[in-house]
Amino acid sequence: MSQTSTTTVTDEAARFRAFTALGVALTGLMGGGVFATSFQWLTMRAFNENGSDQFYWIGVAVGPLLLSIVALYLASTAMATDDTLARPVARASLAISVLAAVGAVLLMLVTFDTP
Repeated sequence: MSQTSTTTVTDEAARFRAFTALGVALTGLMGGGVFATSFQWLTMRAFNENGSDQFYWIGVAVGPLLLSIVALYLASTAMATDDTLARPVARASLAISVLAAVGAVLLMLVTFDTP
């Protein structure tokens, strides 16, 4: 009779990073929430002084971009684990983070020549 035993690896730190990355990535993908709003208000001063919409749109895009960079870092560090839960969550977080970053950069590029 042969027995197979499975050993599950539980890496709590990797799970924390993976799920935190997922939350941060989703927040970045949805526009950044209150975090992004603070950047918008900071750039409103520059917008009012210079009269340029470009500063406003950069402020709109900076929050989600920063959130996606943080999520990319957290997810990439969680990918190095053997935890069977943390790796798929980290992989999904990486994909969502890339989408959020691409959206933020695209917004900056599209509005770059805005007067």
